[in-house]
Amino acid sequence: ISSDRVVWAMGAWELLKVLDGAERTAFRDLTYEAVVNTAEHDRLVVWDSSDGLYRGEQSFLDWREQTYPAWTASDTAQIGMSKALGTNIGHMVLLDVAAKLATEKGDTTASQKYAGWSQSLREAIRTRLWLADRQLYSTFVTTYLDPAPTLRYDLLGEAFAVLFDVASTEQAAEIVSRYPHLPKGAPVIWPQQQNVAIYHNRAIWPFVTAFWAKAAAKAGNAAAVDNAVHALIR
Repeated sequence: ISSDRVVWAMGAWELLKVLDGAERTAFRDLTYEAVVNTAEHDRLVVWDSSDGLYRGEQSFLDWREQTYPAWTASDTAQIGMSKALGTNIGHMVLLDVAAKLATEKGDTTASQKYAGWSQSLREAIRTRLWLADRQLYSTFVTTYLDPAPTLRYDLLGEAFAVLFDVASTEQAAEIVSRYPHLPKGAPVIWPQQQNVAIYHNRAIWPFVTAFWAKAAAKAGNAAAVDNAVHALIR
């Protein structure tokens, strides 16, 4: 269910940018082994060839009653069958890191393989989760019983869509302008839920706001950047 663990590849890639010499080589080789093993394992276990997406819960939005339909709280297999925006972008980034490191290590065959998987996943996310009438990406599809993308949205997934070029330039502008910006900042999920405790629901998380500020800057939306910075300061 927790296939969102792949997000560590983002951090590993950023760390590689600031290491050098023998320390970087050692960490690069360790990272490459881990990303390849993860990519190959998840391709067999959580990848769905029917639509090209990876199964698993949302990244960090993992409290059942907070961000999933109430009936899933006692039936988590349903969450295991769901396919989340942010988690799938995490898998896409991991595959991209695998391709880049394979190139660095001189393995052209592996590089082409993982680059192809990454690009195919990018296209699958665009095809399955973009809601043209809302101009936002759906936060997830739930189960095989109801394969339609939900009319729910999450701030981290939308930010990742902008930052990792899943969204086109035009889509990025719409995403940043359309996601609700409340006076105290953008909430991590929308719509917020009545009669549900505050944690992910009705909440602002600073690390998510920081990613959102970067996405807003990339989209060139100064008002959204201001809103995010004010939320972080507050």
